[in-house]
Amino acid sequence: MFKNSKLTSLVIILYAVTALGSELPTKLTVLTNTWQPYINHSKEPLGQAALLVEMLAFQAEKEVEWQYFPFQFNYQQVANARSMIAFPYFKTAEREQKVLFSKPVFYATSRLYYNRQYFNEADIKNRWESLVLGRVKGYSYGENLDAKLDNAIVFTDEQSALFALFNNDIQILPMTQGVLTHTLEQSFPNRLELIRPVPGIEETSALHFIVAKNQQGQKIVQWLNSQIDKLLDSHSEPVKARESRSKGSINLAQLVAAEGYPVILGEEKNPQELAANNKDTQVYYTLVQGTRVAIVEWSEKMVKPSQNDRLYQNMIEQSKVVILNGPHIGRELWIRNLHIQLL
Repeated sequence: MFKNSKLTSLVIILYAVTALGSELPTKLTVLTNTWQPYINHSKEPLGQAALLVEMLAFQAEKEVEWQYFPFQFNYQQVANARSMIAFPYFKTAEREQKVLFSKPVFYATSRLYYNRQYFNEADIKNRWESLVLGRVKGYSYGENLDAKLDNAIVFTDEQSALFALFNNDIQILPMTQGVLTHTLEQSFPNRLELIRPVPGIEETSALHFIVAKNQQGQKIVQWLNSQIDKLLDSHSEPVKARESRSKGSINLAQLVAAEGYPVILGEEKNPQELAANNKDTQVYYTLVQGTRVAIVEWSEKMVKPSQNDRLYQNMIEQSKVVILNGPHIGRELWIRNLHIQLL
């Protein structure tokens, strides 16, 4: 009797999934928006997350029709049952009141970022309460990070928010790690090393389909979940997104040897940290000619006018740079001005 009961249940489940699949149109309309590298522009190759959706549809012999609108608009469309499916969304308690969520489709990590041109780690930790935060309209970064953003300045897109971070109009910006790296590499490649994550604050969360919260939506979620389970059967673990590593424009330069100074040295000046580690407070790094840098603080004599034409001292003073390539990439070092050749 127990075996027959299990068999009957399996038949009912298979019938329900088959019947539900037959009710769905051959072409599934999914509302989304560009969110690279996860969702690419409509005429570009599929992004990481869009490819997963296409795989879900392919295994069910369906076709996906993508429609691109702002994420907040898409959420409202589904919440008001004017559209049935949108993707991708982090799950929050507030959203769960208005829409249904599928099972997780993939996972991504969000962090808080700051601009090292204006702050270092100690500044961020000591001045947290006074820092201005930003965020992108309609985005969630996971419930834990969202809770820190109540008074954040809202921007229309990632580029606008990053410009504010470059200009020091805001000091903290949350962003999904892969989105930040992609945006910097594509739009601001020379500023990639200026943006740093706040240590110890990150959140890895699932992204889901959202579906209209009605009877038809419940059936669609059931069907989506069955397809997600089927796809996950071919993976040993849940799919995780691949995370790769202006106040005017940043001054970019390359380092060159100079007469009398054939070797380029960069000095690290962080007495407190070095002393705490029982190290000499003066540490020097040898730099390769042609190393690219971003200038983050010019020496005083380079900024202010001189009282005479004896300018040798101006050239041997040091300016602070961030190393952009080579073995010391990302380090903040002090370089003699005579080694700096602006690009």
